[in-house]
Amino acid sequence: MRFECNAVITLKNGEYTMSYRFNIRNDKPYEDIIIDFYSLKGKDANYSGMGRLYRKWQLDRGYVKPLRERAKNNEVLAYAAEAPEVRIRQGWKPLPTPVETQTLENEPKMKVAMTFDRVSELLDEFKVQGIDKAQICLVGWNIRGHDGRWPTMYPVEPELGGEERLIALIKKAKEQGINIVCHTNSGDAYQRSPDWSESILAKNPDGTPQKNSVWSGGRMFNLCYKEYYDKFLFRDYPKLKQLGFHWIHYIDVLSTVTPTVCYDKVHPLNRKEAAEYATKHLKYAADLMGGAASEGGFDHVASVLDYGLYITFKLFAKRPPMIDGYVPLWHIVYNGIIMSNAGTATINYTIKDKASQMKVVEFATRPSFYIYSAFCDAGRENWMGNKDLICTTDADLKKTVSEIKKGRDLLKEMGYLQYEFLDNHEEISPEIFKSEFSDGTVIISNYSSKPYEYGSQVISPMSYKLFKPGFWNNIFNWFYNLI
Repeated sequence: MRFECNAVITLKNGEYTMSYRFNIRNDKPYEDIIIDFYSLKGKDANYSGMGRLYRKWQLDRGYVKPLRERAKNNEVLAYAAEAPEVRIRQGWKPLPTPVETQTLENEPKMKVAMTFDRVSELLDEFKVQGIDKAQICLVGWNIRGHDGRWPTMYPVEPELGGEERLIALIKKAKEQGINIVCHTNSGDAYQRSPDWSESILAKNPDGTPQKNSVWSGGRMFNLCYKEYYDKFLFRDYPKLKQLGFHWIHYIDVLSTVTPTVCYDKVHPLNRKEAAEYATKHLKYAADLMGGAASEGGFDHVASVLDYGLYITFKLFAKRPPMIDGYVPLWHIVYNGIIMSNAGTATINYTIKDKASQMKVVEFATRPSFYIYSAFCDAGRENWMGNKDLICTTDADLKKTVSEIKKGRDLLKEMGYLQYEFLDNHEEISPEIFKSEFSDGTVIISNYSSKPYEYGSQVISPMSYKLFKPGFWNNIFNWFYNLI
């Protein structure tokens, strides 16, 4: 019953207690409630020990496999480990939208930010600036742009150049050694969609459709994962392959929300069953395209996830008094298994503050960029930040490519860590963090206002140093840990 529970931490009279609360209101338990306890002692009695133990459990039971093992016979994954992720939001209707219930007559116009031909010019600049590897993910290539008319994705948006220009773009990218994939969605439905029907929606216990937030396409409703699998997945995905899309395919949302329960009498799903269907969506995409990605890093799809766009929305969020700090538990478990970007704050990290730049290195995550990430109008938060990469002018385009080049260069320096486990992470001095990897690599991140001495090296304030494995480094680290 793991999808129906929450960990509860209580502080009363100076004592902390932890318990689990099971949220069972609308239906009977569909399996036994089981909680397993593990004892952590000595050097394992910390969050790194927790992460190592859980990683070992996931690996030993065969639920996940190391990236190194999967990449041996998968060129898609081997390439991605050396390539920055570059998402491009090509077109979208206004957000917040002026029209919640959109129809053919009142549908707002779409903003065109980057046509397929403009993306082609971006590729030209990649060549000029020496970017030899990158994975581009087209967002909003579908009819009426990003979150325009899901679950309908075709035809390819005409205002961006239509199918002909998209096929030409993909062909050019392949010839240049740059990979292009696309963004799709299998959990959202909008009333403007030609496929709209209340019968395909997830239902509340009283039988009413589950409403969600309001996006560019208007009021969003939750799709039943089973209905999408049965009615749309096999209808629409083979066409993606025919267009030329390949590599690590991206399905939005699935890995960043609790699986959607459905109380429809015809196609009911409890959360465990919904998680199984979410896994089926991603697995089919991976089998078809070579790999699968989604928005977050939630555990229920870890067995089929190759890349998570951002692991947390709260990397630098203001914390309640009971929370001491951000612990990279996910990275200790899954680095070396699932490629990732640390958080929403580290998208476009090269133009962000120094702390955001350092988190990419501290956790050895995959450099990730998003052109036109800050697309919301006044009144709606840009959850990836307001600093953005754009290609409005040729000067903008050149600047954007120069930032992406920094991500490729970083992977040349430390991309090998995509294959390594983050075995230990700790604060070794106030605002000084040590990341130790399974191959012996050590990264010291100094977030303090003073220089920090580590062995014979001095790490300047708000900077890091990477110590690659070697005989003397290993001897030093052994001695340092000993004392």
